[in-house]
Parts: sequence; structure tokens; C-alpha cells
Amino acid sequence: MALPLKTELGEAVAGMVMMLKGENSADVVEVVKERMLQIEKTLPEGVAIEPYLDRTKMVNNAISTVRTNLLESALIVLFILVLLLGNWQAGLIVASVIHRWLYYLLSS
Repeated sequence: MALPLKTELGEAVAGMVMMLKGENSADVVEVVKERMLQIEKTLPEGVAIEPYLDRTKMVNNAISTVRTNLLESALIVLFILVLLLGNWQAGLIVASVIHRWLYYLLSS
């Protein structure tokens, strides 16, 4: 979607990229960046594409937060199981089964 705009700097066009439901946002951002580079090569001199909002950093921060939280929760669960069961091997087995079950639950 593109909208013509009048600014103090002159004429401009605002565009928005819509992502389909269920798509991988990191992949969509990469494809859009590649396409913008292709389009920018065909623009006349003095005309440029300037991104207003780039979701790459936000997506990477969200993935990093989820990864950190899963690791911390796995360590907490392992510690509590070892504490309650009194055996580190049994705690490790139970903790690995719990996280595999969670993975299968979320992937289906």
C-alpha cells in the first residue's frame, strides 16, 4: 500500500508491507529488504527509499528473550527436581522429558 504525502522537504510516498498470518517475520523482513534494494536501483537520481520502521531488531530481541527464559526455566526445573528427587540422574531424565513434551505440544 502506498500513500502520496506532501512534506516540508517536498513530495514523498509512504508505503506499508503487510505480512500474512502465520508467516515467519524474519524471513518476510529479509525478502522485503532484498526487494527494496532491487527497487532502489531503478529509481531516478535523488530519489531514495528510507525505512521508517524495521522489525528486525524487535524480532531478534523477542527470540533472544524467549531463548533466555526457556534456558532459565529448564535450569530451575532441573534444580527443583534434583532437590525433590534427591538424585541428579533422575532429575535430569524427568527434566528432559518435560521439555520434550513441551516442544511436541507447541510444534503440533
